[in-house]
Amino acid sequence: MKAALSTFFIIALCVIMGACGDDPEGKWDEMKWKSQTRFTSDFPHAVTLDAAGETVIFTCTNYSMMGVDAIDQQGNRTPIEDLSATWYTATWSDNVFILIVPANQTGKSRTIQLYPWSGDVQDSFLFTQPAQN
Repeated sequence: MKAALSTFFIIALCVIMGACGDDPEGKWDEMKWKSQTRFTSDFPHAVTLDAAGETVIFTCTNYSMMGVDAIDQQGNRTPIEDLSATWYTATWSDNVFILIVPANQTGKSRTIQLYPWSGDVQDSFLFTQPAQN
């Protein structure tokens, strides 16, 4: 009887621990994007911008965005609204993410990595703008 009770307890414990494993409600689908802009890689979504300046628009088809972060000059991840003296303007509303860049007259290529996010899901965009000739 004692062995049967121990076996039952061990099986019950295994069932309970197995039920606490992967929770389908805790998983987030990756962000899906629709845009006329072509990505040159999947992750991060690499985009080459026009040296003369450009506005690019991305629509997230499965989430509403809560924010966009950037890597600042010190290498820290920072909300874009907290950055100053940037060469681009990034905005978002609901599920639309817009990046506006002026002509690059610096004489060298420039890049920025932006992270749109919603809840526990995020994505990554790497924008590169060559220098204008």
